[in-house]
Amino acid sequence: MNSFTILQDIPVRVFDTKTDKTPIVLLHGYLETIEIWDSFFPLLNENFRVILFDLPGHGMSGSYDINTMSRQAAVIKAYLDKERITCIALAGHSMGGYVAQAFTLDYPDTVRSLVLIHSTPFSDSEEKKCMRELEISQIKAGKLQDVIERFMPLVYAPKNRKPFEEFIDEAIGAAMVHEPEGIIASLKGLMERPSYESLLLQLKCPLLFFFGTEDQFITLDRARYLFDAYPKANSIFLENSGHQGFIEEPKVVAEAIISLCS
Repeated sequence: MNSFTILQDIPVRVFDTKTDKTPIVLLHGYLETIEIWDSFFPLLNENFRVILFDLPGHGMSGSYDINTMSRQAAVIKAYLDKERITCIALAGHSMGGYVAQAFTLDYPDTVRSLVLIHSTPFSDSEEKKCMRELEISQIKAGKLQDVIERFMPLVYAPKNRKPFEEFIDEAIGAAMVHEPEGIIASLKGLMERPSYESLLLQLKCPLLFFFGTEDQFITLDRARYLFDAYPKANSIFLENSGHQGFIEEPKVVAEAIISLCS
């Protein structure tokens, strides 16, 4: 059920199935909204109370001047406190994975399992920061729609872009509600985020990585590096996915999450 609530001084759109099952929080990626989970979260309903957010700066939620990962994590914690939820399974896609790691760092006792879907613990490289600065300049020039339309197909494996054209079009449509200032604030937050590499090395709860073998954003070499660097983690390589495995191979992703987090 969708609702709006004030959390950490901003309005936030939340979807919560409100069942008595184990809570799982799913956090969307950059330029996405709650709607990105529409075809996926029903696969988890039998096992979990599913909670979704429009993260600050995205969709219909408010924004700060800079949407740091920790500030976004504090918004999620405020909702959990309001609902008297003390322990969750936590899954983040791409940017949502960075927020999930910030949440785990700031509120470790609240996280019973951590799932990173096409996300890494690394901070932005200088090259990546330059790319984000360029994107900010484009958005300031009134070209947010161009940024969205260029970005959305790239999250799919090249071979999947035609078969998943309807999903791409729906994601583009959902993204049209973004306020340019909110997306800029989120880009600034991404640029400022720290490395979470030591967090994952010291992690006490179960950790699950999903990598796409055709991911245009996390290369296969980078994924294999993480596989080697975190041998205690469960790592799943999705053979038919790009950066959007929970849509490209939803049953595989859902079954692994249920196995680890239930």
